[in-house]
Amino acid sequence: MSVYKHCMASRGYTDEVVAPPVVAPPVIVAAPTDWRARAAEARAVAAQLQDPVARRTMAGIADSYDRLAGQFEGRPAPGRKSAAAR
Repeated sequence: MSVYKHCMASRGYTDEVVAPPVVAPPVIVAAPTDWRARAAEARAVAAQLQDPVARRTMAGIADSYDRLAGQFEGRPAPGRKSAAAR
């Protein structure tokens, strides 16, 4: 065994290739009313901003929250089963 391999082996390293663990992406679960509330809050912050770029950015964030609310409308609320599943 070479000095290098001996040194690495003594530290717990091996020649074995190990694949990184597969991690599932986080699941975003919120009721449409939660997203609408966040949109309203973002618009309130935007109204207080003086910088036009920052104001447009916050307005865009609010629009994104509204789109998320639209995507979750018609789905069962988090933690509840739909009427068809009962």
